[in-house]
Amino acid sequence: MWVAWTVPAVWLLLAVIDRVVKRKGRQRYRLFLERYGLSVSLGRIQFYTNRVNHLLVRFSDFFPRRWLQAWFTVGVVIGLVLIPLSVGVLVFTLRSFIVSSDEEARDPLLVPVLPGVNLPWSQLVYFLVTIAVSGVLHELGHAVAAVSENVHIDGVGLFFFVMYPGAFVDLHTQHVTTLNSIQKLRIFCAGVWHNVIIVFVCLLALYCLPWILFPLFTSTQGAVVNGISKNSPVYNNLVVGSVILSVDGQSVHSKADWMALLSKISQHGFCANKSSLKRMYTRAVSLSLSGVVECCQNESLSDFCFHSSEPLWDTKKRYFCLNARKFTAGLHCKQTSDCLGKSVCLHPSLDSESRLFRISHVGSKDVIFVGHPMLLHQTISLTDYRPRINLFAFYRLPGVTETFLLYLISMSSALAILNSVPVYYLDGQWIFSAAVDTFFKDWSEEIRTKLTSGILMIGTVLLVLNVILGLTAVLNVNT
Repeated sequence: MWVAWTVPAVWLLLAVIDRVVKRKGRQRYRLFLERYGLSVSLGRIQFYTNRVNHLLVRFSDFFPRRWLQAWFTVGVVIGLVLIPLSVGVLVFTLRSFIVSSDEEARDPLLVPVLPGVNLPWSQLVYFLVTIAVSGVLHELGHAVAAVSENVHIDGVGLFFFVMYPGAFVDLHTQHVTTLNSIQKLRIFCAGVWHNVIIVFVCLLALYCLPWILFPLFTSTQGAVVNGISKNSPVYNNLVVGSVILSVDGQSVHSKADWMALLSKISQHGFCANKSSLKRMYTRAVSLSLSGVVECCQNESLSDFCFHSSEPLWDTKKRYFCLNARKFTAGLHCKQTSDCLGKSVCLHPSLDSESRLFRISHVGSKDVIFVGHPMLLHQTISLTDYRPRINLFAFYRLPGVTETFLLYLISMSSALAILNSVPVYYLDGQWIFSAAVDTFFKDWSEEIRTKLTSGILMIGTVLLVLNVILGLTAVLNVNT
């Protein structure tokens, strides 16, 4: 939890340096900030410019105005539909937490992302880039919609708040106030509408990924290792590019198969010829600190202790030190009756959480794994795609692409939900206010104002409670 004090300390230091330099009258520093539109405050660095305004106008003019207005009118419909849906999701989440006794049902929908807490540092770049892309395209929607309604753009900006990047568009307020409620809705709903489009495009890209990557990759055989941690128990057995074909005799066609097999794998025994075991039993039996029986005294990595559920010849002959690679190549069994002829069923001597099984992969001997299966999930990353050209960098491309798309879906969905809820200081405030003016224009302004204020207050409280719920869940998991 060092992030909890490091991040505030860094921001405090930056704010102090900014204040000290300004007080000492460093004119160059002030001119530098003004020239590049930079401002520094506690927890926030902002960049603001009007130099791209003409580019936004030229981009908007590239499309016929009628097309743009039709496009953003569809966005109004989507934005208005999302208001009750997003509020319903937040209410359902809050109700489930209060009423339900099922832990899975109590999981919050909106979970604050905290780097180093519930976001691995290895995923930080994905998070920062995708939230920035989602935010910029969100604001681009507002900007293009504003230009299509002849609203002047005073400027655009980027900011970094605590640990989160973002963007904003500064519209000319007087121009906006002269618009009718439908025109306002086109502008206010444009950001949410663009986030919905991002989600749809990314989902389509994920579905079409095998065809998109087809010229460079094939996805017809096994799951391909595209990353392996140095502390992985199979670090010396698998390498980047290894194609995994089976786990414990079960075929692996994709990384989904790999995960499913690891999550449900159970320990079974192996059939061995009874007569060949007479010379292999051992009397030298000891008990490890974890309560596991050990019978191999030579500490060989290739030998492992197996046992029969009942004595084979007398009361002491039930533990056998066998070569794991040779022995586990036999038939699987739960009990001796599962074996053929004069064979018996022997089980590996393990604790209740560990498993012994074989991992088959292309081009080398099977890997004999002993340990908790989830260690493999935590230390190996897989992809469904095998490069046609054997270059190291190519192995990571499908995984990077897929992860980027998934993060973009997550970030854009979150922005769409957050900005659809009628909440103060977010798009939902202006969307709901314009919607009330549109559908209840016959009501007095006083009634409309009271209705808007009441709903905004309820929505704000609802969102705050969900965020607190999510933050509490994150901190509880990591304590």
